[in-house]
Amino acid sequence: MNNLVQDPWLYYRLRDNSITQLPLSAIANPDVVDFALPRADFYGAAYQFTISLLQTCCSPEEGEDWYNWYESPPSEQALSETFSKAAHAFNLFGDGPLFMQDLEPLQSAGTQNVNTLLIETPGDNTLKNNVDHFIKRGQVEAMSPEMAALALFTLQINAPAGALATERVYAVVDH
Repeated sequence: MNNLVQDPWLYYRLRDNSITQLPLSAIANPDVVDFALPRADFYGAAYQFTISLLQTCCSPEEGEDWYNWYESPPSEQALSETFSKAAHAFNLFGDGPLFMQDLEPLQSAGTQNVNTLLIETPGDNTLKNNVDHFIKRGQVEAMSPEMAALALFTLQINAPAGALATERVYAVVDH
């Protein structure tokens, strides 16, 4: 898996209650009922990610275009082709700028465990003072690249005002 727009990476619950991994364009599949993700905050992020991509790539020329899409949704293929316009910004691996990559040099960036991508993970000061009483450290030791990308997106869209997730997280994800 390399691209969040083109490759199968999101888990979906289908009408028959099965769960399968499909590309984002599968939201146009009538058998898809909902996402099937391991955490509630990932659901919210997946909805926001999808809505943002739809707003960016499928921006209507007139207000009633959304209504027309509701009445006659695009096919998976049509949606995939539309999303491909933005695919270059959604690579997880490779050369050049990658998904949510901060291009500014990280002066004293070390590495942290991938669990620091999770929004409830105790911060450095909490860990230093050993006051992580209710939400314990080290709950997650590994994530797939797909879920790490969704965790980063979740953290970034939910970070408190003035606190960028890139200031907090320097996680290393092997693929």
